[in-house]
Amino acid sequence: MHANSIPTKSDVVWIGIAVGAVGAGIGIGIYYAVHHDHSLTGCAVSGASDIELQSQGDQQTYALAGAVNAIKPGERIRVSGKRVKKTAGPTPQFLVEQLRSVPSETFDALGEWRRIENRIQTSLR
Repeated sequence: MHANSIPTKSDVVWIGIAVGAVGAGIGIGIYYAVHHDHSLTGCAVSGASDIELQSQGDQQTYALAGAVNAIKPGERIRVSGKRVKKTAGPTPQFLVEQLRSVPSETFDALGEWRRIENRIQTSLR
């Protein structure tokens, strides 16, 4: 296509395809940003006010709120929900919507002390 020429039908089609592809890419990016998996995996511990989660991924402690009645300190869990933007205390809060237990061998630090404890108990028998 030259600067002073009229675009052909194929030029218009290719421009439409390019605009559509960019729009689809933006739409998929926005959808992913809004709906991607909000979950944490870690070890449940007793906190200052209630149950907390020591996250395996970012090594941060989160105060858990929401569906937390079934969570016991010492359990390895994966929770799905939402991080609460602003909290009153220094510990960030996570609103639990779904709880899943996680096998102990998926944890490095917490699983390692369990393996050591099992070896000690086995050697004492």
